[in-house]
Amino acid sequence: MDLAQNIAALRNWKQPLGVIGGFLAFCIVCGAVDTSMLAGSYRPLDPVTEVKEVYVDPVPVPASPAAGGYTYLDALSFAAPEAPAAPSEDGGGNAVMAAAMAESPFLRRFESFQITPPASAAEEAAGGGTAGVPYVAPKTVNVSPSAGGYEKMLAWKEAYPDVVGYLKIPGTNIEHPVVWNANNLYYEHRDLNKQYSHNGVIWADQDVTPSSRNTILYGHNWTNYSATPRIGSASDIMFAQLTGYQYASFAQSHPTIQYANANGDGTYVVFGAFYTTELGSYTSASMSPTSALAMAKRLNLYNFSTEVTDSDKFITLSTCTRYFGAFEAQRFVVMARKLRDGEKANITISSKA
Repeated sequence: MDLAQNIAALRNWKQPLGVIGGFLAFCIVCGAVDTSMLAGSYRPLDPVTEVKEVYVDPVPVPASPAAGGYTYLDALSFAAPEAPAAPSEDGGGNAVMAAAMAESPFLRRFESFQITPPASAAEEAAGGGTAGVPYVAPKTVNVSPSAGGYEKMLAWKEAYPDVVGYLKIPGTNIEHPVVWNANNLYYEHRDLNKQYSHNGVIWADQDVTPSSRNTILYGHNWTNYSATPRIGSASDIMFAQLTGYQYASFAQSHPTIQYANANGDGTYVVFGAFYTTELGSYTSASMSPTSALAMAKRLNLYNFSTEVTDSDKFITLSTCTRYFGAFEAQRFVVMARKLRDGEKANITISSKA
């Protein structure tokens, strides 16, 4: 083979390599461009808006008194700051879950992770009726003060000075210490260790103090934000089970919220459950209780007979939703009035006509 033939053969051999190399180079450049664009444009589902909202998750827990000090667990070990209790009667679950709880600090932390839906939950979830919630027979529930959160708050606060409260909704997995910072954005994507966290924590509004009339608490909802939320799932954490209050039967089964702060234990009876795009309408710590009641009556998905006066204090829980569509400026809100000293009340919860 002469020199000219050798050169021609070499060119024929290199030509496809050149095409392949060029294609690979093009793919690398495109990948780099896409990555930079995503890095610049990515926004989490529930970013903080102009309106004041923030959030993070409980990780470390106090060790047993005999051990002394505190044990800091890894980011997936959400153990409770006290010895695990047996699953509550309304906690749902089964023998397999109970056995797993005995071995897993993570599952023990959420012993009520999968709650038992009220009997009419399936029918309600099917839609219809006022605001997509069908008729549910009126039910009167008895509510009375309960205790327990204050001591837990003190235990968490010893480990984390930013802890200002302890929140629990009986019958759900919503049971967390509550933190506070002068900047509402501080805890949006931090955990109790002040490290990055996707799930975040439950935090109080920057304007809230123990003497506030309106205690506003924020929490993320990454798993249950559709227009037809589930009632309890093992994937729900933080405020994801709060949207169960869309259903009147759920409220009938969960009429109270427990919240302890520096003033001690408190039991609150629900008077509001609604969706709103009026994000600034409920985030004032000095909001008049009667103004809150008027707003709740206007927006509520169903009716509460809870009485509220301007001498009362109340709590407002706010979480994200996509009830109205794929945009950020919307929230699901639950409001509850603190029971007065020695008060026992009968509250009727019913569908709107």
